[in-house]
Amino acid sequence: MKAQQYVPIIVLRKIKLFFVRIKDIVTLFKSGLISEASCYPELPRKNKFARAFQLVWYLLKYGEILWQYNLYGLDVKPFKAMDEYIGNKELMWREFEYNILRAKNDYTNIMRDKRLFYLFLRANGFNTPAVFAYSKDGVIYPFGWRMTGEWDVDTIPVDSFLKKGGKYFCKPYNGKCGRGIFILQISDDIKINGEVVDQEHAIDFLSSAFKDEYIIQDVLVQHPEMSALNPSSVNTIRIITGRNKKTKQVEFITGFLRIGGKKSMTDNMAGGGMAVGIDFETGYLKHYGYFFSDGGSRRIEEHPELKIPLETIRVPHLKEAIQTSIDLHEKLDDLQIIGWDVAVTQDSVSFIEGNDSPGLSQSNHGPKRRVIDQYI
Repeated sequence: MKAQQYVPIIVLRKIKLFFVRIKDIVTLFKSGLISEASCYPELPRKNKFARAFQLVWYLLKYGEILWQYNLYGLDVKPFKAMDEYIGNKELMWREFEYNILRAKNDYTNIMRDKRLFYLFLRANGFNTPAVFAYSKDGVIYPFGWRMTGEWDVDTIPVDSFLKKGGKYFCKPYNGKCGRGIFILQISDDIKINGEVVDQEHAIDFLSSAFKDEYIIQDVLVQHPEMSALNPSSVNTIRIITGRNKKTKQVEFITGFLRIGGKKSMTDNMAGGGMAVGIDFETGYLKHYGYFFSDGGSRRIEEHPELKIPLETIRVPHLKEAIQTSIDLHEKLDDLQIIGWDVAVTQDSVSFIEGNDSPGLSQSNHGPKRRVIDQYI
């Protein structure tokens, strides 16, 4: 988009933010954020008035509530540290501005369309789970199967699909936070998320689910060391890469490991999982991980099930995951910043998806302004 086209959008956004500030001050005091427990109880904390003042000051200056105030430890840091962090709204706006408004070509469809993502990665020689088929309005379309000649028909009835056999990962086309995903296993019996069901129940379930847009993928087998952290979910590395505005080179920015909660099929924090920083020199996790609870963000030092310190856990194939993410980003020259969800397999890494508007609140204590400024 040309410069004269996006200038009015920026002006309108600034006007909107001015009026939103007043409403957000009320929201802030109603939210409980000021009273939320500290993630660093061992350190001296500012009093409630000082915390409220800091949050209002940030809101008036930057136009948004810094919801990660306690997660970033700003309740125990000097006041000037507030300027170091970018809030979610500003970050998302910058990502939108650079990845879409300023871009000569809009490559965000490759990130957002799971079928295009699969085709793009396979065409360029990168690992990603195969997309066999997709559904829409209750109809199954043999996407990948038709390309390989395995199923040469336009559509597949649900009862015919259940005769094929196999194990499939099914997720909503536009789903977020792992909502609606399920694993279908068809052999001598039919299992949905590990529970045996009869054919009539399976047909009813799939007919209902596939009224929405779903993709039907191969089930990825993760590295045993990653599976040990939580076997019910694929525990991914979130890797952030960015194209440096000065050098035009793609660089690794930061990342963290996501570990699913017990019996959860997803590894995101919204689904009960936790995020843990990584020491990218050694490949081991950092001392603390973080998860959400009813009272806000919470800190953890050991794996809740394995009962071992987080900092003793090593991430396999980490250097390969970083370099492969950089190599893939190089193929998308009009995207400034990308968040990659990378799974670790026995012998390599595999890309689950890419995000053109990645959140960074979980990445080693948040997005630092001086770092993000180099890319967007």
